[in-house]
Amino acid sequence: MYRFLITIFCLVIFLRQYLKSQVLSSTSIFCLCYFLIFVIYPASVNTSFNNANLIDKCALAGIICYAVGLFFGSNIKVNSIKNNKNINFPPFLLSSFLFFVCFFVSMFFVFRFYGMDAIRKLIAGGVTVRELSLSINSVNLFSFSQHTMIPCILCMWMSAKNKKHRIVSIIAIVLYVLESIFLSFTRIFLISIILIIFFYELRKASRKKQVLFSLIGVVSVILLMVIMNYIRCLGLSYELDLKTILNIDVIFESTDFAASYNMLDKLLDFKSPYISLLVYLKPIFVLIPRSIWPLKPESLNVQVMRYIDSIAAANGLSSGISVLGEGYATLSFFGMFSSCLFWGIICAYLDKRYYDRLSNENSISVKNIYYYIFAIFIIISAQRGDWSVYLSIILYFYFLPIFVLSKIKYKVNKNE
Repeated sequence: MYRFLITIFCLVIFLRQYLKSQVLSSTSIFCLCYFLIFVIYPASVNTSFNNANLIDKCALAGIICYAVGLFFGSNIKVNSIKNNKNINFPPFLLSSFLFFVCFFVSMFFVFRFYGMDAIRKLIAGGVTVRELSLSINSVNLFSFSQHTMIPCILCMWMSAKNKKHRIVSIIAIVLYVLESIFLSFTRIFLISIILIIFFYELRKASRKKQVLFSLIGVVSVILLMVIMNYIRCLGLSYELDLKTILNIDVIFESTDFAASYNMLDKLLDFKSPYISLLVYLKPIFVLIPRSIWPLKPESLNVQVMRYIDSIAAANGLSSGISVLGEGYATLSFFGMFSSCLFWGIICAYLDKRYYDRLSNENSISVKNIYYYIFAIFIIISAQRGDWSVYLSIILYFYFLPIFVLSKIKYKVNKNE
């Protein structure tokens, strides 16, 4: 009964977005992830959960609070944005130059720290991406250069002005895809690039086309995540078949939706740990080395794992806990519902700002890139829980490079 009501609320929200011609929005993404985690997953697996009924009740209250937040967020007054073409938009040549610098730097670290023997083992299937990524201490150097490629790719794609630019952009995407699939430990960043480009290309499409291609996109992304999960955990030698890829348990495990629900179920066996809200200041704290501040707060997911499974935490494991689990871990049941209300307000407000820019023919503003990154990275990570970790990455590896590139362009134009 509760899941049926959750489904009704989600459908009403989707219908609202459709009628407003805002199918592709942070509101839709939040609602879709919420629906998959709290309705589709528990209904699709033959697993008994200790707190399934409680989760259903909380999920229903959560989606109601989210809907209320959408109401308040959509009624925040937004000043009309006048047309200001290409305002502060990074130039293609500068973005492409930085991308290829980062790519070659990342490949240098691959061969420097992994070595050719490890690469041969990876290709031959003798070692998995996960094992390879965790086998060295300098993986952060590789991650640094790889993260910086993402804003470059987005700026390249959205500032391409001719066929040559588009070809170079496609080459950059292919190089990043190959490096991510075979050498990267995470999947959300690659998937997010694909979704952001998808958002951008369909920004002016009719709502019927947006619905159709959204369905195709969701299915394609889920299958890609399954394949990437097998490659990173089982290696290239593992023979995948269609039956394995379409296994419902494998799909949910590969998308982290299962982990988010399962960890919430375990967390509800305990009283709320009331983790300090200081965890949301991680974008600031990350600038302070732990050697200077040994007692610096750890990420929320790490603290939750230590609270419910100290052995797993001691082995360096963490897991998603869902948006409801994150709220419960900080402010108990009040946190569950207030967090959903908060996300409803934020999503509605930012969607309103974004579509106002589109209606004023300002579709390639750098603010739109910020919106795409928020709508994909932050919203998806919010459904996993502990979104402040990804916010730190986004601020310093995505927003900051885009901001710097924009200012460089401004100075060049000023000199001209």
